[in-house]
Amino acid sequence: MALIIANGVERPRTLRSVSTLAVALLATTAAFAGPTFEEVPDAGATPATAQPTTGSGPLGRIKGALAGTADAFDFEDVYLICINDPASFSATVNATMTDFDTELWLFKIDGTGLLSNDNDPLSFPTIFSRIGNAATDGSGAAVTAPGLYFLAITAKNNVPLAFGQPLFNDPTFNRVEVSGPDGPGGPFPWQNWTGTPVVESGAYAIDLTGVKFFAPPCELACPAEATFDWDAFLCEPFDANVNGGCTEPGNPLQPIGALAWGTYRAVCGTIGVETNAGIPIHNESDWFLINIAQPGYLTISLVAMTPEFVPVTNARVGVREGVPCDSQVVLGQASGLACPLTLSHVPVNDGPHVVALSLEGVLPDGPECPVQYVLWIDLRPPLFDACGFSGAGACDEAHPDVGCNDVDCCDTVCAVDPFCCESTWDSLCATEAIDHCRLVAPPSNDECGTAQRIGLGDTSFSTVGATTSDVPLPPACDKGFGLEIVNDIWYRFEASADGVAMLTTCGQATFDTRMAVYTDCPDAGGVLLACNDDFPGCGVTSQLALTTVCGENYIVRVGGFAGSGSGILTLTQFGRCGPSCMADLNGDNLVGGGDLAILLGAWGNVGPHPANLNGDRQVDAADLAILLGAWGPCPR
Repeated sequence: MALIIANGVERPRTLRSVSTLAVALLATTAAFAGPTFEEVPDAGATPATAQPTTGSGPLGRIKGALAGTADAFDFEDVYLICINDPASFSATVNATMTDFDTELWLFKIDGTGLLSNDNDPLSFPTIFSRIGNAATDGSGAAVTAPGLYFLAITAKNNVPLAFGQPLFNDPTFNRVEVSGPDGPGGPFPWQNWTGTPVVESGAYAIDLTGVKFFAPPCELACPAEATFDWDAFLCEPFDANVNGGCTEPGNPLQPIGALAWGTYRAVCGTIGVETNAGIPIHNESDWFLINIAQPGYLTISLVAMTPEFVPVTNARVGVREGVPCDSQVVLGQASGLACPLTLSHVPVNDGPHVVALSLEGVLPDGPECPVQYVLWIDLRPPLFDACGFSGAGACDEAHPDVGCNDVDCCDTVCAVDPFCCESTWDSLCATEAIDHCRLVAPPSNDECGTAQRIGLGDTSFSTVGATTSDVPLPPACDKGFGLEIVNDIWYRFEASADGVAMLTTCGQATFDTRMAVYTDCPDAGGVLLACNDDFPGCGVTSQLALTTVCGENYIVRVGGFAGSGSGILTLTQFGRCGPSCMADLNGDNLVGGGDLAILLGAWGNVGPHPANLNGDRQVDAADLAILLGAWGPCPR
């Protein structure tokens, strides 16, 4: 793995200097300078691995190839595109430049479906696809706003799935309508692809209107004064992550020095996700120890790119106060496109802090640390110099000091009452801190003992004012950023079926959510059944599924990674109560062709799913045998 050096000084195992990088970036830009973007290398099949159409100016065509065979599946390519004129948007497979039977799919930036087409309605009969700016099936789906979207091309008979269910109803294929997301998986972000793709492959071209190149506002250049990530040149095996922090035994942190007002630290390094056949095995994260010499506000900026100098869309960065993992306090985090990814104005007191970064989701198989990054950390003073020092008194108590020990609350109070930062923190200052810094009473379901009962469908919620329960999650729930659920609230539901329940805040919350489900309140001996932080395709919101027993009660915990907010929690139940008929997947009291289609559509799915009839967490031939054995009317 090469790392970029700004001053061109050669270092061990460094393959490029900044001047080399500049040439490479110019060459990359030149290759895409015209109206055509060419796939380089293979575009991925998920939101996390989509290939950004990098360049400048109008984008008129995407060229690429699918290389699927009966043994090596490459039947879908996904691109990140920028639609700048929704009224004129279209994507049309070029018939003279394409070698196989196609389908086109358009997704919103949150991964939920928007439009799809098999055969171009304007040129039928044809085997090539076209999407305009609106559905023609009466669903009302349309491109209404400029912005970033995912555009996918697949071989025929390949369908996007969410929880094993198709996002689009596509029962016969060879359809000429432009469809909206009318399938049972339609409300959810797509996770994978299934069906039985026709074993076709070859070149393709997609002609576009109303689209411009995605122009990332960043470049990768490591300053000469930067600190290097300890494993930047080594790409060490993931079982020897020397600065893996709380993801590794012994909490190994890499010190990067002290930070005072008006100074910064820069770090250059590499991160990645080790995968096997597209399945994440280990997330390689980097954790840095920095001593905040003076309280203030921290700003963190991350630029991260693939070896082809394409910005990654699934980066994550966070900051914590303290060193021991079990006592760290999460102060803030950000995730998304690292071009740059910025975490701004995080209030920090003086003392040791930890900055961590990693990738979410999946990268294609390849080098163990393929993504290069430059991390910038700077500290700006508070509005009032007396604020935030750890030796000062508490903000909600009167004391003789000027200021108090919480930089953000202190700044807030002194902005309306400067006396508190000029003379003494008296009882009036303490009262103002209580009023201004703790405005909201805890919700009624702040504790598990007062969990709110919910039913199927949507439940609006707010965690603002909620306290943080002292209930740690097990290590298996840690995806690189700790085990704490902050400002959590509690719900209870009774399972309405023997089957699978799904709970989601996906795309439905104003903050970074975390969720967990238990058999009962943890302090009453409840056992954790499921947990989730950031579900693939949901950004920083959550989604999980668990196997349920009809009539049993379950406890749901909803909170945040680093703060509070509001949103909607949706509960969906699959299955039925009464005499066992678990192979009746569509609930029509008959095990038949509809259920067989659902099972085949979920073939290969790993994890809780209604079609996983034998409970081994994989939909396969054993489940098919159970379904065929139960063929016919359900017992009554």
